[in-house]
Amino acid sequence: MKKCSSLLLLSLLLVSCSIQDPSLSMSETTTSSSSEDSSTSNKNYDDFIFISEVYKSSNYGFAVEIANCNDSIVDLSSYKLNIKKSSGKLVKQVSLSNVLLDKNETYVIGNASNDETLYHSYCDYILDDDYLTGYNVLDIINENNEVIDTLGGNGLNYCYYGSYLKLPSKYRAINKFDNLNYFGVKVSNEKNYLGNLDFVFEDETQILNGPKLSSRYYHDSSFSNGASPGGGILNVSIVSHADGDTTTFKISSPPNGIDSIERTRYMLINTPEIDHGPDGVAAQPWGETAKSYTVNKLNAAKHIIIQSVKGYGFRETYGRLLAFVWYTNNDDATVLEDYHLLNFEIVRDSLAWLGLSDDGLKELYDDSGVYYESYCSYAYNSAVKLGNKIHGEDDPSFNK
Repeated sequence: MKKCSSLLLLSLLLVSCSIQDPSLSMSETTTSSSSEDSSTSNKNYDDFIFISEVYKSSNYGFAVEIANCNDSIVDLSSYKLNIKKSSGKLVKQVSLSNVLLDKNETYVIGNASNDETLYHSYCDYILDDDYLTGYNVLDIINENNEVIDTLGGNGLNYCYYGSYLKLPSKYRAINKFDNLNYFGVKVSNEKNYLGNLDFVFEDETQILNGPKLSSRYYHDSSFSNGASPGGGILNVSIVSHADGDTTTFKISSPPNGIDSIERTRYMLINTPEIDHGPDGVAAQPWGETAKSYTVNKLNAAKHIIIQSVKGYGFRETYGRLLAFVWYTNNDDATVLEDYHLLNFEIVRDSLAWLGLSDDGLKELYDDSGVYYESYCSYAYNSAVKLGNKIHGEDDPSFNK
């Protein structure tokens, strides 16, 4: 980030040089200047001035990052940031005067309080109060008071995961918010995305490949049956399949307090129902397809792991275990990068709705610093937009 005071100095230098050079006539100087001014004034920078990140440390430790991806330096003096309620009521307008950004530079605006993680050190401007929240709508407006880029709305908590990063393929101004243009990631002292255009992956298509099993969980077998589950993993084998989101597993080496056979409900997701008989739940479209999807994945697997969530409810209402289910088709169970998170894949492939969650699920994230839930949320929104299977298609095999 650069300030426009340097622009004034540059202007004075250019004037001084033109006066000292006798080879330039007044007409030549005037013609050159007019041509340059005309070229500059006709250049439209709006398309590549945008909100690249919204950050949250804790409580009101929020910041917003504005980026310039034009091919040249841009003076942002004609732009403003509007912070609004979802209702449209203006909370604060921030002028971007005296801000000069080079290509791929960013300008960071932060709330006044809660600097416990020292995020203020990444900020170029500190507000006089805590106007930024995870719910307020953020608009960049140009000199004609037109919204050129926007983020938020409809009650979305866009700072739930930490940093909400714009995807590199969407590095441009977009005046209609789409949550598929952004991705939520965990932030830490080791990795902070403020003040730069770094993204969590080199190739953003990795999002739809899902999380990888981290080594910090793999050797943790503290999957306990107490009030505070340990968040560990267990090696299991299949006993029977119920439907798309429920499987009965045999636990290979059960710790104390856990039965060796456990009916397990897949964390975070809800697949359509299958027919449970005259006294049970009625079948729904895509229910049998969802069950077949799960059965085929697990029956072909060489190794299966179930993973609990630290501090989360260990069992649900019907006494079933709650878990994330991982599988690999590799004979070597220790090759962690070959494991796939089945919960995620079912959501991504339009065969499950995403369930409600709470902060307990923030205990689980992969080595890239992305929560399992963030992967699932992005995959779900992507599936909804595609409109496939449960999100809009008729089930050809469903008999009403």
